[in-house]
Amino acid sequence: DAAAGPEDARSSHSDLLLPLEARGKSRVGCAQQAHLEQALADTTQLQSQADAALERMTRQSRALKRIPVTCPSCGTLNVPSGSTWSVGDLVPCQECSQPFLPLSNSFQ
Repeated sequence: DAAAGPEDARSSHSDLLLPLEARGKSRVGCAQQAHLEQALADTTQLQSQADAALERMTRQSRALKRIPVTCPSCGTLNVPSGSTWSVGDLVPCQECSQPFLPLSNSFQ
C-alpha cells in the first residue's frame, strides 16, 4: 500500500505484527507473508517447549538438593540440616562428623 508510508513498512523485532489480509499485494508477497506467519508460529512453539524443558530442569535441580546423601567415610545416610543442601559447601557427617561435599558444582 503506497499510502501507508515507510514508517508502517518497518517494524521492530519485539512487536512483529503481520496484517490479517493482504490488500493489493502480489501473490509473492502473500506467500512471503504466509511463510513469515508460519515461521513465527514455529518459533513460538519452540520457545514454549524450551520454557517447559527449563522448568522441568529447575524442578529436578531443586529436588536433587533435598535428597539424603551417603557419607563417603562411614556410609551413613545424611539429610540436609535445612530444607536443601548448599552447593559447594562441606558439611559434617551427622554420624562420624567427617566433612564431605553432598553436592558437586554440577547440581547448580
